Amino acid sequence: MSAGIDEMGPKELLAWANGLGICRFELDGDEVRCEGRNVEIRLDLGEFSESIGGGRFVGFDFEDERDGYRAGSMPCRTLEEAAGRIELRAVDLGLYAGQVMAF
Repeated sequence: MSAGIDEMGPKELLAWANGLGICRFELDGDEVRCEGRNVEIRLDLGEFSESIGGGRFVGFDFEDERDGYRAGSMPCRTLEEAAGRIELRAVDLGLYAGQVMAF
């Protein structure tokens, strides 16, 4: 069984993200990144304020500069939630490992 968010550091987050087989991530300091031409997905670890219940989260960010600029950011309370967001955005951004790009 893999570690939960509470037991993860950046290296464990990298191994988990690459283990999904969705796209190829690399470690960049404390961030985990999957980059393409003018697009990227970034993950990091953070903690919620005690005022909203505390606990760790996976920070999920994306940027898309292919046609204008789009970006988004969302803390994910579970690895399952983060995996869903990664898959959705990887397909949308053309980063999905099984996707053939015609550029």
